[in-house]
Amino acid sequence: MSRNYIILSLLLVLVSFLFASTFFIPTTIDFSDLSIYYQLRIPKYGIAFIAGGSLAIAGYISQLLLNNPLADPYVLGISGGAGITINLAIYMGLPMFAFGFFMPYIYASLGSLAVALLLFIKLKNYSQSISSVLLFGLSINFFASACVSLFIYLSEDSNMVRDISFWFMGSYNKVSYTDFVFVAFIVGLLLVYVQTQRVKLYQLHLGIRRIQELGIDTKKTFISGIAIIVLLSAIIVSSCGPIGFVGLIVPHMIRNFNFKPNLLFPITFLAGGILTLFAELLSSVLFKQSLPPGVVTAMLGIPIFVYLLSNKYRFHI
Repeated sequence: MSRNYIILSLLLVLVSFLFASTFFIPTTIDFSDLSIYYQLRIPKYGIAFIAGGSLAIAGYISQLLLNNPLADPYVLGISGGAGITINLAIYMGLPMFAFGFFMPYIYASLGSLAVALLLFIKLKNYSQSISSVLLFGLSINFFASACVSLFIYLSEDSNMVRDISFWFMGSYNKVSYTDFVFVAFIVGLLLVYVQTQRVKLYQLHLGIRRIQELGIDTKKTFISGIAIIVLLSAIIVSSCGPIGFVGLIVPHMIRNFNFKPNLLFPITFLAGGILTLFAELLSSVLFKQSLPPGVVTAMLGIPIFVYLLSNKYRFHI
């Protein structure tokens, strides 16, 4: 199957999912209330697509930067850091809106940036031990889970418990049109930047040491890659909560087709978006209430991962 057919197939799948999510109108809905229906549906499924695509891009860049097939924003602890600061802000009663701005974006960015700085320091001091970096990220995730459990246990307000649970498990239901437009705008700018830096980012799959031996300065590319991962992870966690496994499995699915660098990141974004959109649609069809997105993506992604393992797939960069 040629790459053009693969791209066309992905686009057709995307269009069909978008059609199903936005134009499937239950018979119980009055057409006079159609605008309200779209106001609920379009932001929900739009943010689901953007979240999956963003995490897939962040996962691919994570694997390139660390030259490790198990790296992704969730495993590195960047998503966990964002979740810690958001839930801490909720527990402390900090405002969610200030000066007309949605403050969780700030809280999530601070948490992601703190973890990214710690990772950067660790990479600088222990550049030969990538496994220690991954273990550090997993420790951050365990710490984030412990913090959330502690906040829920200490909280006496049922509304606070609900909000903390929302940011811990994730959901698309609270995303408004304003949030959707803001997230789409920021992610769009980041994708344009990634596409302009695609060659430098893709060179990282050779390994930082080998690139430096070739006389290529990787410092700026490495820092910009970390910044992209932080920003994408922060904006997704702050809008719909943490979603695991997407950034890990999608790059391996795309890597099998050996796309050229100019198509690599757009196709990765498209595949990640389709995965999360399909997961949300499947959840809506099978259950009365949508499950947390991370649960569904893991249920879909783990069989794919096991299939790759059972077929002796070579996990490479």
